[in-house]
Amino acid sequence: MINRYVFLSLCTRYVWLLGLTFLLCGSALAQETRYTLKGRVTDASSAGIPGVTVVLRGSSQGTVSVADGTYSLGVSVPPDSYTLAFSSIGYTAINQLVSLGSQETVTTDVTLTENNQTLDEVVIIGSTPSAPKRELGNAISTIKAQALDQSGSGELLNSLQGKVPGAQITQNSGDPAGGISVRLRGIK
Repeated sequence: MINRYVFLSLCTRYVWLLGLTFLLCGSALAQETRYTLKGRVTDASSAGIPGVTVVLRGSSQGTVSVADGTYSLGVSVPPDSYTLAFSSIGYTAINQLVSLGSQETVTTDVTLTENNQTLDEVVIIGSTPSAPKRELGNAISTIKAQALDQSGSGELLNSLQGKVPGAQITQNSGDPAGGISVRLRGIK
């Protein structure tokens, strides 16, 4: 037969352990809430901007806007005020404050302004460290910004195609998202 004092001692320990478990689980569940951040990124003419990076500051959680400029980001964070950072090449970055509380879905629409910067010259310098010294020569090719503007391509490497002597610039596949290879002074 179990001693009454031993039995009460064991029950007290289990009650304390059970209470501590509920306390820890309850606070862990109360700390983070699941939110959906969504919205649309547009330019000055209200056209959607695809490829805009949307990041929740202070975390590694982010997404990219789709073709019509809309984005949707699911996050699990404690209720508080956070900053959404919107950035894209060719546009001025914007930080937008969002308050996450009782609403599970928060909509934030932003308008990015164009950030036009002029590119004077692109200089490509290449040499190979495995060649004998007598074969090394420095070749500097200068291409004016006007030549790049007239190429009709928005990508820098595509614009340089055929304009840099000694550089073979080719697209790896027919896929527009496929990479581009640059080989200087022939194939090795």
